[in-house]
Amino acid sequence: MSRYIQSFAWAFFVASFFAGRTKANETTIPLVINEIMASNSSGIRDPQNQYDDWIEIHNFGGDAIDVGGMYLTDDMSIPTKWQIPDNQPSATRISSGGYLLIWADEDIADNGLHANFKLNTDGEEIGLFDIDGATLIDRLAYPVQTTDISYGRFPDAGDDFSFFASPSPAARNDGAYSGQVADLQFSHRRGFYDSPFSVTIATETENAIIYYTLDGSKPYELNEQGSMNGTVYTQAIPITTTTILRAIAVKSGFKPTEVDAHSYIFLDRVIRQTGTGLPNTWGHAGADYAMDSDVVNNSAYRNTIKEDLKAVPTVSLVMPMKDWFDGSSNPQVGGIYANPSWEDTAGDLAERAVSVEYFDPATSEQFHIDAAVRLAGGSSTSPWKMDKLSMRLKFVSQFGETKLKFPVFGDDATDEFDTLVLDARMNNSWAYGGGVGISRSGLGQRDIAQYTRDQFVSDIQNAMGGYGPNGRHVHLYLNGLYWGLYWLHERPDEHFAAAYLGGEDEDYDVLKHNSGNVINGSSSEYNGLFSTANVGLRSPEQYESIQQVLDITNLIDYLITNYYVGNTDWAHQNWYATFNRVDPDGRWRYHSWDAEHVMEGLNDNVTGRNDSGGPTGLHRRLTDNTEYRMLFADHIHRHFFN
Repeated sequence: MSRYIQSFAWAFFVASFFAGRTKANETTIPLVINEIMASNSSGIRDPQNQYDDWIEIHNFGGDAIDVGGMYLTDDMSIPTKWQIPDNQPSATRISSGGYLLIWADEDIADNGLHANFKLNTDGEEIGLFDIDGATLIDRLAYPVQTTDISYGRFPDAGDDFSFFASPSPAARNDGAYSGQVADLQFSHRRGFYDSPFSVTIATETENAIIYYTLDGSKPYELNEQGSMNGTVYTQAIPITTTTILRAIAVKSGFKPTEVDAHSYIFLDRVIRQTGTGLPNTWGHAGADYAMDSDVVNNSAYRNTIKEDLKAVPTVSLVMPMKDWFDGSSNPQVGGIYANPSWEDTAGDLAERAVSVEYFDPATSEQFHIDAAVRLAGGSSTSPWKMDKLSMRLKFVSQFGETKLKFPVFGDDATDEFDTLVLDARMNNSWAYGGGVGISRSGLGQRDIAQYTRDQFVSDIQNAMGGYGPNGRHVHLYLNGLYWGLYWLHERPDEHFAAAYLGGEDEDYDVLKHNSGNVINGSSSEYNGLFSTANVGLRSPEQYESIQQVLDITNLIDYLITNYYVGNTDWAHQNWYATFNRVDPDGRWRYHSWDAEHVMEGLNDNVTGRNDSGGPTGLHRRLTDNTEYRMLFADHIHRHFFN
């Protein structure tokens, strides 16, 4: 395609997409949403020193305007979603020809102007409404966004739109792209290969330059030496062993492609991997990269092991090797796997940009997405209780798209995710402490390793009509190194609750383990729930009152699930609870979590648990009520005898 035709196609796309939807100055108030950044990883920071999404409002009139009391929304059906504070005139007054920057990060408690929503990198529409909450002043609809590239009006306050190579928050828009480089095409799909081949990469954009890397690093960004990272693609790339190929296409004056990644896995090499030359900076006895020869060479497995590695989907995580294993103790530069304690001490500083690939040999389904990765877990991240660590993938604007859209767990689950957990499963597993640890059955934890317990409990809760995390087995690779059988599953946080129960993420209070561990929102409503329970629930009026804020049916089935499996590491911890505080029909609901210590001892009995502030504590208060006891008995009959 010639550059002239491509430029015309780009202009036609923009004009068509926004026709009749983005006219500036929809009222006589001379304000426009002038520029937005929906994926900010290295640009301007907010007052809290964070790279957050932002929205720029421009006053193109002749007089200053105070926007205090007006509304911003990312949902045009809810014009009053966030009100600009009307008590800070010095902060909300926009001079003639001036600009105002608002952070879209959901952190409304922070100092500065912070909206209660984030921007979706997949594209959406933003509206600015007058103080009556009904009169539309301006709207801006935007397409899919790219990290560190802004989008807005060009020129300022105009009706034409463009991406900008150099974002200009609170300043005049300039440096608009002429078009966009067409997506990359690879001759070979990501997946498993037995024989060497050569891969070609192409783009339809004339005179575009393709950069690629084979070491896990991101191409076409400045490296530590100050030079552009990657190799310029000039000919087919030979692939003779397990290889991670990352590539991008660029052209002066054009918006570049996203960085794509293709993992090519050669299982003959995987089962003989040793990790020779890689850092010895982690593990209880030093690094361990090698495949276990007792498995690979065992007559029971050696003829099937390669097919076994294709029996479940594969997840390939790729980033610079130093981001995994560098031994530095500085959370901003060290490797996250070499410093597992950072999960508890470093917070977001211990997150890294990672390329995520998923491919399933059984169905040929696959996806690629950029995300943030961090280690996850409680006691499992104490160095080194076990060498195989869990990780959490976060789909956030700073690192790429704000949602993964793929049916990871089939048609019965959501197909949109903000977070996924790659669970190594510490207890009752082969990896536990090198074989130490005695279970309640009297056997070592490795002796009863089954890799099914946690998901089994969630599946029971779901089968009974509840809301437990969905999950599935995957084989995990780090930069082409086989890392083991992992359990990929959901995290029952605010994103999970909104996906299955409706509403917006910001509507939910989410607690984990106890009322003091607030994941989202606050604990005030949860404390109110227990205040109601502790007053007494014997009378019909008291029982009716608590049903207004607690899903009694959910609680009963959740309790029966955990009683049945003999969950001995519960309910003083290992639970999630969610509540939609803005929905009149919102109720507190419990979700299965970290149910590893179950079905261990024949005589385990947890039906007498009474954990203060937890679901068993609620149950004890509720058993004072005759109607509740009968309902509980009915559910036992339904699930065990019917």
